Amino acid sequence: MSGDDKRALRALIGERLAAVTEDERRAWSRAITGRVLASGEYARAGSVFCYVGRRGEPDTLPLIERMLGEGKRVYLPMPRERGIMDAVRLLSAAELRPGRYGILEPLPDGEIAPPEALELILVPGAAFDRALFRLGWGAGYYDRYLTRARAPALGVAFDCQRVIDVPREAHDRPVDKLVTERATYGREPE
Repeated sequence: MSGDDKRALRALIGERLAAVTEDERRAWSRAITGRVLASGEYARAGSVFCYVGRRGEPDTLPLIERMLGEGKRVYLPMPRERGIMDAVRLLSAAELRPGRYGILEPLPDGEIAPPEALELILVPGAAFDRALFRLGWGAGYYDRYLTRARAPALGVAFDCQRVIDVPREAHDRPVDKLVTERATYGREPE
């Protein structure tokens, strides 16, 4: 599939997310938080790489605060050069500051966890398909990061971000499960 296909799918998902009301976003985000917290992957993880939602994505701040309160080691993405990011430890939600893309980030001098040391990765995306491949928002940060990680990767999205197929490239890696407000999905046969 071409770059035009990716742009068209991102535009479609952008329209779907724009149609989600703030009340729906809050309620659906709470449901997603509950599903993540109830997962075996979460129960087994001492260190979690999360992200702060944007562009109408699920609100992950309550989840981040809960993880910190439970004593989990929480890491958030810190973009470095184009397409490369580090997992930087967050000690308190009060540390969060708008970063390069306007996304809340931890302090830049925090502890960095190598990808192979993380025990759970929560992954955003514009869209996720039946085989749990994802289409990101275009910079390739997670595509590169996930190839170096060994931890279970849970996609986190609203159900309206699910599609039949996303454009794929040879380096793309699917997530292990997708958590939405409606269900936790495993891979479907293609």
